Amino acid sequence: MSAQASAGASGKGPRVGVAILGAGRLAAELTWRLQAAAGPMRLELVAGLAPDSDGLRTAQELGIDTSTDGVNAVLSHPQVQLVFDATGARAHARHARALRDAGKLTVDLTPSAAGPIIVPAVNLPAGVDGGEVCLVSSAAQAAVPVACAVSRAARTSYVEVVTTVASSTLGRGARLDVDELTAASARALEGPGGARRAKAILIVTPADPAPLMRCILYAVLEAAFDEPRVRESIEQMVGAVQRYAPGYRLRRDPEVLERDTARGRKPVLEATIEVEGLRRPHFAGNLELMASAAERVGDRLARLVPRASEVVA
Repeated sequence: MSAQASAGASGKGPRVGVAILGAGRLAAELTWRLQAAAGPMRLELVAGLAPDSDGLRTAQELGIDTSTDGVNAVLSHPQVQLVFDATGARAHARHARALRDAGKLTVDLTPSAAGPIIVPAVNLPAGVDGGEVCLVSSAAQAAVPVACAVSRAARTSYVEVVTTVASSTLGRGARLDVDELTAASARALEGPGGARRAKAILIVTPADPAPLMRCILYAVLEAAFDEPRVRESIEQMVGAVQRYAPGYRLRRDPEVLERDTARGRKPVLEATIEVEGLRRPHFAGNLELMASAAERVGDRLARLVPRASEVVA
């Protein structure tokens, strides 16, 4: 992969050309966020297939080049070194090899989970050393930080997360990916989340008024544990997420109660996470969380592009 990067307007360092592949609601939010960011990335292109899509309209309003030639436009763009794939799991499976062969770093915003699963507050520093990383889903981005915080302070044998999102925030691609999303989100809870076993459940609601994105996390705790230490660990992790996603919060303090489980009576921690949209409608926090996480990961990858031979397998 080329190690070239054009100088930023300030002349203080390189800016890396990036593209967004996909043109739905998430792509629209990410387009706005990348265009507004002052960092090492320069948004060169938003490419999709449908000319009347949210993402392409947003890009055109912001004066960013667009294309309806999808991945082919991204592959042929000489200035694009980093790609955010916001299409779908099945589409990403087709894109991944071509992007890798073209030497382009990829941030996968689909639940294909083909690359290492990254949650910025949990494993960003050590987790961007390959040609592709995956953010999985907003459910994973919301729940994994709390699951990880609990597992750092106590042993967890099982974690279950029930996520509710407003149906109006999901496009066609996300609806087709529900099975992949729940399976990959469970893998994220077991990977960077630190759970021995996990299950993820997604509820898509058409309720009016639309609710905030909400994740209810249940963690079965094993052996002796220090509850104040667990609470402190969660509080610190929530603060870490809020540094890049300020709409992220706990709805109330976590509770630990004795409950019946498959292995008898066990202490179970329950935490309710809410994500509010601050720029978009309040119920679109899932889009803002994913776009914020993508921007944070992209920023890290873009800073590594001048040393591409070290970070691309």
